[in-house]
Parts: sequence; structure tokens; C-alpha cells
Amino acid sequence: MDCLSLTQAIEIIENAYNIKITLANKNYANEQITVSFANEKAETVLNILGQTLGLKVEKNAGNFVLIN
Repeated sequence: MDCLSLTQAIEIIENAYNIKITLANKNYANEQITVSFANEKAETVLNILGQTLGLKVEKNAGNFVLIN
């Protein structure tokens, strides 16, 4: 991914993995990130994003929540 907002990245990840991701704290929505992934599991991608931004990833009934 080129430099994207976290909101844009979430949308791309949701579409690529057919999952739902909720960003609990909307203050992070415009954080800019640049990442690239190839053949990674959704949980791995989200854990890396979470670690990069200081967010925790919780999985609940197949959905993911990014919280601080």
C-alpha cells in the first residue's frame, strides 16, 4: 500500500479478506501508514498494524476491533 489513512487501509483489508474491522477510537482514523503485505493471514496484518500504531487487536465472532 502507498501512504494511506488508517481508514483507507482498513477498507482495503476488509475487502481483501472479507472481514469486518472496527476502529474503536476514531482519533486514529487519519493516521498515515505505508505497508505492503503478501500472502499474510488477516490476523497477522492486523497485528502488525496494531503494533505500528500502538493499538490492540481483539477478535470477536469473526470480526476484528482495533482499540487503544
